[in-house]
Amino acid sequence: MKEFDVENGKKVDWKELIVPWIEEGAYKQINQLTIKACHDVLIKHQGGFLLVIRNQFPAKGIYWPIGGGIKRGMPIEESLRKLVFEECSLQLESVKNLGVARTIFASDPFGHGYGVDSLNVMFFAVAKPDQTLSLNADHSNPLILTPEQFQLQKDKFHPYVQEIINLSLPHF
Repeated sequence: MKEFDVENGKKVDWKELIVPWIEEGAYKQINQLTIKACHDVLIKHQGGFLLVIRNQFPAKGIYWPIGGGIKRGMPIEESLRKLVFEECSLQLESVKNLGVARTIFASDPFGHGYGVDSLNVMFFAVAKPDQTLSLNADHSNPLILTPEQFQLQKDKFHPYVQEIINLSLPHF
């Protein structure tokens, strides 16, 4: 994905875009009024695709790739790598952009009554070998899904998860 960090012929300092912690009420309002920018990555790890059960809404209780909100003031791949390490302690060897999708959920983790509307940049990545997976509290029940297993049970997965897996298959 190309990122253009130039304004009036000068390079923009990414660090100037970082904002302090946002108070919970303001965060809820932001999520009520805007589309959330996220990135998700399907990671090749131990011979299959890593999926995890999400322990929070949206998509709570279902298998999902590692991902979440894009960190402000940080290039997208750097944000993705940081998030992956925070969520599952893996470092990535290579990262491939797969495109963009949009997910819509009626569940309302922010308590504003309008569900979740996210624009998701999808990635495929290969985890560096010989790493131990360690999930944070946001996830549980890791699943290493081979392409063959996916073909046999793809209807069990959310359509977005099916899409990111299908787009990743040529790179597996």
